[in-house]
Amino acid sequence: LIVGGSGNPVKDVEVFTKVAEATAGEKLVFGSVTVDMDIEKIVKPIVKHGHNLIALAFMDVNQARELCRKSLDAGLPKTQLILDPTTGSLGYGIEYSYSIFERIRLSALMGEDIFQVPLSSAATNAWVAREAWQKIPSFPESVVPDWGPRELRGPIWEAVTALICMLCGADIFMMMHP
Repeated sequence: LIVGGSGNPVKDVEVFTKVAEATAGEKLVFGSVTVDMDIEKIVKPIVKHGHNLIALAFMDVNQARELCRKSLDAGLPKTQLILDPTTGSLGYGIEYSYSIFERIRLSALMGEDIFQVPLSSAATNAWVAREAWQKIPSFPESVVPDWGPRELRGPIWEAVTALICMLCGADIFMMMHP
C-alpha cells in the first residue's frame, strides 16, 4: 500500500508521521519525499515504524543522487528506499524519462551504490496526454484521423508508458487503470 502525500512539505511531514505511527509494522510505502522537505523529520517515523519511502526527484540525476544520499544519511536503510526519477508520459517527455531511468540504472550496475534501489514509475502521468482522454471533434477522416475509442486509448497510453519505463529499469508502477 502506498500512502501518497499532498506535495505540501510541511503538511506531508505531519501526515506521514501520524500514518506511520498508526500503521506501525505494516511495511507501507510513503510517497514522496522531495529535496524541499525536512528529510530527517520524514525519515525518523518511517524508520521507527518499519515503513518504506519513495524519493521523488524531478528528472534530474544529480537531484536523485542528493535525495537518496540525504534519505540514507537521515537513517533510512537502503532496503527501505525506492527512487522515483519522475515519468514523462508517452509523447510528452518519455524520451527524457527513459534517458534518466537508463542513466540511473546503468550507474547502479556500474557500482554506484546510492542508485542500487528499486525504481518507481508513475505511469499515471500518461493521462495528462490529450491523446489519452480528449474527445476528437467530428472532422472528416481526411482532416483528422480517427484515434479510436477513448475508453481504449487511455489505458493503452498508460500501459505503453509503463512498458517503456520497464524496458529501462523501472520496478514498480503506479497505474490508474486496472
